[in-house]
Amino acid sequence: MLNRPTLYALVALAVVSRMLPHPPNFVFLGALGLFAGCHLRGIAAFAVPLLALLVSDVIGSYAGLLSTGIYPPIVVACVYTGIATSVLIGRQLRQRRSAVRIATASLACSTSFFVLSNLGVWAAGFYPASLAGLVACYAAALPFFQYTAASDLLYTTITFGSLALWQGLHLPEWRRALANAGL
Repeated sequence: MLNRPTLYALVALAVVSRMLPHPPNFVFLGALGLFAGCHLRGIAAFAVPLLALLVSDVIGSYAGLLSTGIYPPIVVACVYTGIATSVLIGRQLRQRRSAVRIATASLACSTSFFVLSNLGVWAAGFYPASLAGLVACYAAALPFFQYTAASDLLYTTITFGSLALWQGLHLPEWRRALANAGL
């Protein structure tokens, strides 16, 4: 279980990742959902990334920042569902983590977010309510997918890697080795 200061720092990092200038969709939210799903229990796993999304949407709305704020309700529902889905994907990593499984889960988070968020954009009427409109919506969103996938992979590597390194440094054999080396 992660301590409260760490959770607050992760939420703050996710909020800041949306507030600072960044390529479209290059934010910490998907990776945070994946990490929270893997390492937090119960409602906290969902609350951490969804709180970060909500706080950054409210701040972004007041600040007039692009890509944050309040959207049509169906888009909001689909975006928040996309982040919640990353928590569910993260839960699949609880018992068996490996670099390949984590990277695959990260790409699954990116893909599910892409599918869900753009379904919301289409359903909100930004594209014609037809199969051609749906295809056009997804086609127009493809350039943004690369940023989502890249950010999810980067932030997933940072969060999971940092925790693994931290836990590794606290193993008894590491402590003995460091003590023997005079460190």
